Amino acid sequence: MDGEQAGAPHRAWEAGARARLIAAVIAEVAEAGYSRTSVADICARSGVSPTVFEREFATKQACFLAACQALADALIARVRASLHGTRDWRDGVRAGLDAFLTHLAEHPAAARACMVEGLAAGPEVLAIRDVAMRDFVDLFNAHAPTEAHRSELVSEASVGGVYGIVLRRIRDGDTGALPGLVSALAYFLLAPVVGCPRARLELAGSA
Repeated sequence: MDGEQAGAPHRAWEAGARARLIAAVIAEVAEAGYSRTSVADICARSGVSPTVFEREFATKQACFLAACQALADALIARVRASLHGTRDWRDGVRAGLDAFLTHLAEHPAAARACMVEGLAAGPEVLAIRDVAMRDFVDLFNAHAPTEAHRSELVSEASVGGVYGIVLRRIRDGDTGALPGLVSALAYFLLAPVVGCPRARLELAGSA
């Protein structure tokens, strides 16, 4: 067995250890809050030694930020994937919202840890959120009909409004019910761009 083959199991083990640490920090923060979560707690839950933790992450915050970035990346990727094959902008709005809300409903611990409890982790968490929201605004604008009255500020406000509604549901423990908001939130996103009457008609036509 050459050196590259011999090193493969070790690299796989290290990748697994990192994934277990990220899963553990999500679970601990979701249950206990960021401030009350320690590196020892993360290591105990993950089964990874403190020595390996230190090799993967410099601090608890670094581990948690990796978890938040992973959630943001997964959400963006799932929304992007949902847009493939959609017939028009209306369908894209509904498909993107459904993908976003379903992913959060399927990962309630990550949603609570990163979007609610994790705000205590400092401005770096807010920076990850802001970049993700900017990506969602760009997706929203890129797929809007060319004849629509688009405004960067309106798009930003619409995406921010959806985020606020979703955040409240997660905070209140209603994460599993998020997919049921697709139609109402689709109307909320469509109306400022195409007008309320058309938004109602388009949503009624997709029912």
